[in-house]
Amino acid sequence: MAVTCADFRHDTADAALLTDRWTATCAARCDTQAGVWRETRLTPVPYDMRKAPRLTEKGPPGCFLGDYTGLAATCRNLVAVHAQPHGSDPAVVIGTVVRTRP
Repeated sequence: MAVTCADFRHDTADAALLTDRWTATCAARCDTQAGVWRETRLTPVPYDMRKAPRLTEKGPPGCFLGDYTGLAATCRNLVAVHAQPHGSDPAVVIGTVVRTRP
């Protein structure tokens, strides 16, 4: 089992909203043992979520990186895809391979 998420654990008190992408994987008995989950950081450095496109006035306030997220399995790996702001581009699509088995 695997899930991906945005996480603010490296955020500081400055103006940027430092955000990372993580994947959490579990090989067996995921519902009974908390210790079997393993986290893998997908972003080498945090990005500023506040540089993402702003939602329109008609919707809830906040930033939106689009529907460009996904998680696919291969025989031995996971491929995680997400969007993040980079430089002047508000949404660059990033793909990361997460090794799940030796």
